[in-house]
Amino acid sequence: RKARPPPPPPPPRDQRRTQVRRHRTGMWTEEAVVSASAWAMIGTAMIVFGLLVAGRRAGYGRYEEPKIWVASIKMDAKLAWVVQESPMIFWAVWGYMNAKKECYSSRANLILWCFLLVHYLQRTFIFPLLMKGSKQTTVYVMLCALAYCTWNGHLQNTWLMRAHVYEDTWVYDPRFLLGISAAITGMGINLHSDHILRNLRKPGEKGYKIPRGGMFEYVSGANFFGEILEWTGFAVATWSLAGAAFAVFTFSNIGPRGHHHHQWYLEKFDDYPKNRRAVIPYVW
Repeated sequence: RKARPPPPPPPPRDQRRTQVRRHRTGMWTEEAVVSASAWAMIGTAMIVFGLLVAGRRAGYGRYEEPKIWVASIKMDAKLAWVVQESPMIFWAVWGYMNAKKECYSSRANLILWCFLLVHYLQRTFIFPLLMKGSKQTTVYVMLCALAYCTWNGHLQNTWLMRAHVYEDTWVYDPRFLLGISAAITGMGINLHSDHILRNLRKPGEKGYKIPRGGMFEYVSGANFFGEILEWTGFAVATWSLAGAAFAVFTFSNIGPRGHHHHQWYLEKFDDYPKNRRAVIPYVW
């Protein structure tokens, strides 16, 4: 009777990475699902950008002009923020609970996933608590943001925790170092700009004022610039189509809004600084 041959050795790390990327979801690999979703997001971003540049403005805040009854239904702005941003937290938890072992064993995967989670923990829970006043927003705008966060949350977390494994050496790659540095800088600019906007008016004051300080000395939409820089850096750090889709959609959505803010300030305030750009310092 012949002895059983010993079991084959485990596959090398590169082969395990390929196996993770090729995990199938029905007829599609998870990497293919991420790719299709990312391209769809980029296409949607192009449509959104075209509409906003053509003159259509996102109907919230100072541009709120509901033309149909469903767009006039309102809710508390703080609650709206929590609801619309919460899918990102859900998908982050889902991603961690359902992560491939190779993914959560990768330092780069975990760092990128943690960055995403920290941003949306602040956006979902801390940002609404810091909001002043009892403003309202429309349910329609909240639902649009909810749909996007649901889509993007699934896309980013599937990529980071299911579809792709970064080598341990990726954390030393210039693309990762440059990207994560830009992302952290962008987050800092975004948080500081939000702080300036919250404190423009003293207690009891109403109306709009010219924001000053920080990146507002260079652009009218300093908070938008910070967020664009943040997710552009994230895209570089991930070096992925999923990250690129996030950055493209962010720019396509809030870039034109920053331009609209800039034009609005110039029309409303005669003493508005003429050397400021709209969103990108010295460029646009």
